[in-house]
Amino acid sequence: MIRVLASTAVAICAVVGTSHAQVVRADAFGVFMADRATGIVSAGPSAQGPGGGLGIDVRFGRFGFWGSGFVSNLSRTVPNGVPDTTGTIPTLTESWTISQFELRARYRVIATIEAELSVTSRRLSPDFNGEEVGFFGFGIFSEFPLSSNAILWGRLGYLTGARFGGSGRSSFGAEVELGFDFAISTKLALTGRYQFQRLNRELAQPTPINTPLEYDIVRVGISYRFGTSQRNRDEP
Repeated sequence: MIRVLASTAVAICAVVGTSHAQVVRADAFGVFMADRATGIVSAGPSAQGPGGGLGIDVRFGRFGFWGSGFVSNLSRTVPNGVPDTTGTIPTLTESWTISQFELRARYRVIATIEAELSVTSRRLSPDFNGEEVGFFGFGIFSEFPLSSNAILWGRLGYLTGARFGGSGRSSFGAEVELGFDFAISTKLALTGRYQFQRLNRELAQPTPINTPLEYDIVRVGISYRFGTSQRNRDEP
């Protein structure tokens, strides 16, 4: 948990000290994450919970690099036993911590469209091996100015190369993300984003068993921009 946030903080400090970057933006945000509980390990009621994280966005002309790390504490209540004489079913509260770190590299193709490559690592504690995963992504990123201080953006990606802590493989994965930036000064902005991810995980059995992993991730926070105060899509 601490290592994820510390690693991200070190990356932010290192990049902020780089004089060649045209724009450097540091983010701090709160997280609300939900596991839709479609996987074999987490089958049952959906788990959800809050957390927090840090991010860094660096731009060099047409190129952009974004890194983020966060920690979220998930919990759920599941049946635990048979009904008693009153018909009440005993329950048990399960909880675990998810630590996620992701890196994205982008290249601006035209003014509002960027091609993107990404890598994501997701760890759990206690160790639910079936849910830990790392994967690559390929997609597009696009943003649309709504006004002089508001930007709406979206991301669509194909997820591949998934490696799970337990057994299984992923034949297909996808993510969709929508977000906004609202500048409250030349340096500060409010940020928000919603992300949905799905990995079609399959367990190798005599007959393959589908155990997809699905996550909803909401992040709301604030960003501080170093260097140029506004994004300029007309840069060469």
